[in-house]
Amino acid sequence: IHPMDIPTPIENRLVDLEIKAGFTEDLLDQLNAQVYRQQQQIDLLVRELTDNHHRALVFSQFTDHLALVRTRFEAEGISYQYLDGQTTPKRRQAAIDAFQGGEGEVFLLSLKAGGVGLNLTAADYVVHLDPWWNPAVEQQASDRAHRIGQTRPVTIYKLVLAGSIEALVVWRVLQGAAMAAAVVCARAIARDLYEPVEGAQVMAL
Repeated sequence: IHPMDIPTPIENRLVDLEIKAGFTEDLLDQLNAQVYRQQQQIDLLVRELTDNHHRALVFSQFTDHLALVRTRFEAEGISYQYLDGQTTPKRRQAAIDAFQGGEGEVFLLSLKAGGVGLNLTAADYVVHLDPWWNPAVEQQASDRAHRIGQTRPVTIYKLVLAGSIEALVVWRVLQGAAMAAAVVCARAIARDLYEPVEGAQVMAL
C-alpha cells in the first residue's frame, strides 16, 4: 500500500469539515478562537526571536491577516517594516533599505508582492503564517533571506493550526510532493536501466 493511500485521522476529520462546514455562529466562534490562538503563537515566536537578537520575515497571502498582525505588533511595541501589493515603488524601496539598515525587528510581507526579487539578508528567520498550494511560491519567498551576502543559517517556520483547513492544504501539498518525487525517481531509474551502452563501455567491462 502506498503511504499516500493511507487516510490519516486529521485528513478524515478535515474532509468531513469541508463537506459539512457552513458559516454558522458556532463555526465563526471556532474560527475566531483559532485566529486568537495563532496571534498568541506569533507574539510568542517573535518575542523569542527578538530577545535572542534575531530578525524575521513574516509572510501571509492575506493582507487582512497582516493587518491583524500589525495591530498586535503596534500594541506590543514590536517594530516592523511592511510591504504589500499596494505599496508604492518608492515606499517599497525605502522599507527594504530601512530593514536592511537595521530598522525593524520584523518585516511583514504579502506573499505575492514580497515573495520575489528582494534581497533581505538582514533576516535569519522566515515565518509563513498560512500555507499555499504551490510550495515553490513559499520557497521563493523563503529565499529572500537566503541570498548572496547571508552569513547566518536561515530557519523557516510554517504556522499551521491543528484540525484546520490549513492542515488539509499542507497534507495535500505533501501528497503532491511525494507523488512528484516518486515520478522523478522512477524516470531516473528507467533512464539508468535502459540507457544504451556504448562499445567502449562494453570493452571496459
